[in-house]
Amino acid sequence: MPPWLRYSSIVSCGSAMMLALAVGAAAFSLGRTGKTVNKIYFEGPTVTELEHLAELATMRVQVSDVLVANGPYYKGSWLVHGDALIAIDLEKARIPPDAKNLASREAKIVLPAPRVIQPRVDHERTLTWDVRKTSWIPLVGDPDALRDEAMQQAQRLVEHGAGSPENLKDARTRADLLLQSFFAALDWKVEIVWEEP
Repeated sequence: MPPWLRYSSIVSCGSAMMLALAVGAAAFSLGRTGKTVNKIYFEGPTVTELEHLAELATMRVQVSDVLVANGPYYKGSWLVHGDALIAIDLEKARIPPDAKNLASREAKIVLPAPRVIQPRVDHERTLTWDVRKTSWIPLVGDPDALRDEAMQQAQRLVEHGAGSPENLKDARTRADLLLQSFFAALDWKVEIVWEEP
């Protein structure tokens, strides 16, 4: 091996060792003077985050009621069973510009009133109580048409029953607790303000 090649290798190794020592000394010096700490924090609720949640279904409500239908030739009554969801449309949530305080980590969120969605009649549990003819004229009227119209109204009956003031109040309470817990985990305190329906 030529002497100049050996000398070059020694210089390269020496340079690499010097560089490693310099980096180590810098790291040691930085460690002694105080290490840098990255601050990572959540800047509070935004409308975009709430919109991603879309529809917040807070509860499913069971409804049972009696439906009576009167036609020109038939009269019927049904024991209707069904259910519906009560939800809050978070795409309509608002956070007023002055309602968020980064220092105290408090915010105010304005939400639309809860509403009934997906009302449905449980046809397996819905029972015909009575369907009878009210006219003495033979071969007139259609009891099936009366039944079909009654079942259409049964859907509205379930929706109306699910949207009672007590159910809507419970839905607000649940949504309030859920959102407060969600943001409390991120170290934020939120106040929910409800719009009137």
